[in-house]
Amino acid sequence: MKALGTLSFRTWLIVAFMTIWSVVTIPIFIFSSDYLKNLIQEEHTKFLFSVATSSAANLTANLLERKREIELLAESDLLRTAASGSKDVKSALDKLQTSYPIYSWIGFADQNGIVTSAARGALTGVDVSKRPWYIEGKKGTFVGDLHEAVLLAKLLKEEFQGQKIQFIDFAAPVYNSKGDLRGVLASHVHWKWAGEVLSTLDTLTVQKNNVELFIVDKNQQIIFQNSESKKDEIKQLSSSIVNTRSGLTTWTDGERFLSVTVPVKEPAIDSHLGWKLVVRQHETHALSSVWSMQKYFIVIALFTGVLFLLFAWFGSDKFARPVESLVQFAQQIKTSRVQIQIEQRFLSTELQRLAKTLVDLSSDVIDQRNSLEKSKSELEARVAERTAQLEEMNVNLDRLARTDALTGLPNRLEANIRLKQEFARYKRSGKPFSACAIDIDFFKSINDKFGHATGDDVLKVIAKCIATSIRETDFVARIGGEEILVLLPDTPIELAPVLAEKLRKSIANTPFDSVGSVTVSIGVSSVIESDLFETDVIDRADQLLYKAKDMGRNQVQS
Repeated sequence: MKALGTLSFRTWLIVAFMTIWSVVTIPIFIFSSDYLKNLIQEEHTKFLFSVATSSAANLTANLLERKREIELLAESDLLRTAASGSKDVKSALDKLQTSYPIYSWIGFADQNGIVTSAARGALTGVDVSKRPWYIEGKKGTFVGDLHEAVLLAKLLKEEFQGQKIQFIDFAAPVYNSKGDLRGVLASHVHWKWAGEVLSTLDTLTVQKNNVELFIVDKNQQIIFQNSESKKDEIKQLSSSIVNTRSGLTTWTDGERFLSVTVPVKEPAIDSHLGWKLVVRQHETHALSSVWSMQKYFIVIALFTGVLFLLFAWFGSDKFARPVESLVQFAQQIKTSRVQIQIEQRFLSTELQRLAKTLVDLSSDVIDQRNSLEKSKSELEARVAERTAQLEEMNVNLDRLARTDALTGLPNRLEANIRLKQEFARYKRSGKPFSACAIDIDFFKSINDKFGHATGDDVLKVIAKCIATSIRETDFVARIGGEEILVLLPDTPIELAPVLAEKLRKSIANTPFDSVGSVTVSIGVSSVIESDLFETDVIDRADQLLYKAKDMGRNQVQS
């Protein structure tokens, strides 16, 4: 204590001024940094979550579309009746692979597991009875997890030279008209398809924000990532990352990332892919604006600290008596929001100058505080604007995921959602609803004779005709190929066939410039009390649709 008492007044003045500077500056710095970090981290988390959910929805929709394509082809009359090794079957498979290049292989294996027909003749005559897709495909529609090529590796080696050949399998059983199993139709989709699906995102926004996307399987192995530079560095993610919905985490490469994880919906009830989509952004990029603000604040704080130090250094012992009043004034600077003045007059010119300097410093501190609050308000406004943009992007992506790109009608995903709603409403209120399964007659012949472009035009015209003919409360969706579903709320089975007949006549009387007239077959069914699932009414409508076709087409069966 005695040693401290011998310190000069100049030293005490330096200590006092630097203490004031620290008390004012450090809390402001800590509070501002923490607030800005939380605010910006929340903004970036929302952005990453929107990218992840949109990507997962897009991936699920494409898995369902590939699955439905195989199911529809397996139900075609050609595969159900023609000889499995006939030229017609091979020609149909060749055309399908040409139309959809993502199918690296598509073929038909008979009851004994022998490939009898395949696009380009690949694997014809090969025994595939031990392959998982064939074993599971005989039981029902099958979607297999990602795996490396086995039988096709040598055939596709030149086509994918230097690349890892991996597929996901889609398979469905083929039955004859008596319901007996004829074999299994299967396709191998090359995994580059995942990159094409995810490339539909706003690539510029993703790249600009240094966002990386990963797809991991149920064993937490990475099966896809959009960052080419780090593909060999990370092979598997830890449970702490995959099971964390969002937050800052340390990855297996030792770096910290802001990451978000969302599950990818299973494409089928009995599939167990267990995929998850992980989106990450490096901490340095996510929080770069926080660190920029911190550096700017540190420069200002250091500048004011130097000023405080200079003022203390040029003091003298003559300031001893008025020090208390100056200290009191300095303390007022911490809480005042308006500029204050020193009323006391000092005989010393130096003290008068110091007093004036303190007044100016109070103005600087207040301006700095006001500037910081203004910056905070501007940042909050930018965050709100960015959040609104992200919400709008989410709405647009959700709409695209639920809409058929060709006809503009709702797609199968939206149809499933509406069907669940109608079924739930029926269970609550007891008011029945009906479903119309509509299929264009001889649509394949139209495609074969006039081309797929004309077939697309026919689909558009029929979609528009149905949409303008149904009631305002009704719902119409394209659920695959030439198949259209119409839901009729509050409509019993007695009225539904009348409405369906109206649709059939409207389409039959609609002129088609290039193909003349087009007809449709319609199966109509209503929900009944014994239905356990919402799809039961659709299954009955499909059966009645097949009956309408068997009875000669261009008719309604209920």
